Amino acid sequence: MIKTRTYYSISHVLGAAQLARLAENIERTYDGKWSDELFHEHRAYVTGSILLSASFLEATINEVFADADDNSSTAALES
Repeated sequence: MIKTRTYYSISHVLGAAQLARLAENIERTYDGKWSDELFHEHRAYVTGSILLSASFLEATINEVFADADDNSSTAALES
């Protein structure tokens, strides 16, 4: 039997890193002038990065358990 699985943890951690880089770019180039638009853009990047980081951890745990379950099922079939 052929099985496939998509590991979303990789997408989550890559997305978190990308959003963190975008937030860092705003911080690095900030000229000290207040802007509601810039504030909300920065907050969205930071919040998204944090949420994707948490999603990465959850997905990784679920993937480890799913892989362990598949391996134990395969081992039971081979016995």
